[in-house]
Amino acid sequence: MEFSAFLPAFPDDTLRTRLWELFQAAEPEAQRFALAGKWVTITSVSAGPVNSWSSGQITLNPRPDELGAIFHEVFRSAFQRCRFHDGSSDERWGGAFCDAFRYFMERQFGLAPTSPWFARIDGLCGKTLEKVSAQSQGPDSTHDRKCSYPASLIITRAGKDYSRFRAIWFDLQEQRMQANQPLLNWKFGYTLD
Repeated sequence: MEFSAFLPAFPDDTLRTRLWELFQAAEPEAQRFALAGKWVTITSVSAGPVNSWSSGQITLNPRPDELGAIFHEVFRSAFQRCRFHDGSSDERWGGAFCDAFRYFMERQFGLAPTSPWFARIDGLCGKTLEKVSAQSQGPDSTHDRKCSYPASLIITRAGKDYSRFRAIWFDLQEQRMQANQPLLNWKFGYTLD
């Protein structure tokens, strides 16, 4: 993707350039998670009210305090054609894997020390669902159950180690192919509805 297709006409040049740098660093990392020939090419990133991904087009709500959101959306291009994206219960883990990828990218690219999002997810690691539910309120409670808490399970399973996260991803893909049935709820001991 050319820079001209990345947040075109966005008025904050400094923020646009910083997000472009993060995108360029994260995209090749996310491509390493794609099964052979299964990467969905990202063709544009536009500004909008919410963060989303659709057919290789990212909509991003660019904010200086949420730089890591670009990582979550970039990873959707790997998840979209993985073995878990099949309409089964495994597909519900998409947001969790995207958040886990974001966690590791925020740490790798130096956002972790000041990112409130990173501190929050890091604080969930190793906690039980009961403890997480007790501290979650309002809209956060639904997001925590569907995305943040399952992401913390993935991150904890990886021992907060990026190379282990990547190994787990491919190991689970292989197990999914062999089992020919959903397995993520069982593997992580948590049912995503």
